[in-house]
Amino acid sequence: MSSAPGISLSSTTRSRRLEHLGKPFVIGALGGLAVLAVAGVGWRLSSYPFGYFTRDPAATTHQAPYLGMVSFFGLFAWAVAATALLCGGYVASLRGASDRRTALFTGAGVVVYLLFDDAFQLHEYFYPQYLHVPDTVVELAYVAAVVLLAVRGRRFLASTNLTLLLAAGGFLALSIGLDVLIASERVIAVEDGSKLIGIFLLAAYGVDTALAESRLTFRQFGLSGGDPARG
Repeated sequence: MSSAPGISLSSTTRSRRLEHLGKPFVIGALGGLAVLAVAGVGWRLSSYPFGYFTRDPAATTHQAPYLGMVSFFGLFAWAVAATALLCGGYVASLRGASDRRTALFTGAGVVVYLLFDDAFQLHEYFYPQYLHVPDTVVELAYVAAVVLLAVRGRRFLASTNLTLLLAAGGFLALSIGLDVLIASERVIAVEDGSKLIGIFLLAAYGVDTALAESRLTFRQFGLSGGDPARG
């Protein structure tokens, strides 16, 4: 009889662990299965083997593993920026700052879209190939949409590290300008280099903004959040 409390406690602990595992596990597994399902559809609708959709491009093309290295690092930076903005939005929601939460979630959504655009060449391949919209038109539409969002969210942006965001935008604008106006391999290093720097600066802005939101939330709940001058 003396072992009953121990058994009950062990059962309760396992139940709690399974409960905590449940939702993240389901989300993670479904996300992975969804990507595999898309790969499966591509495999069935094309003449390519399934591995064409699952293996690394360098392995598929029998090239060196550093093929597209700069592009990959750009994708990593897009992901960092989106994750940081999502975290910042969540932290802002903890103190009831709904306007800031909405602005940060919107920014994260824009960055996620740009991540997919960069990864799958939406404006370079998909839109021209299937919708017959020139890539230059799509790029200019992106710029117009971002400017419109920035104008609408100017009060929020003014409360963040705006100088860092403008620096990121400047490098990305330089890359777009070179792509649209100068179609030459001679400027490829400047075009791709400025794009990479712009994405990295955007990632830094996202992290900086998320940390600032954390400090504001810590102060509201009476916790120590670092330098009170920031935020």
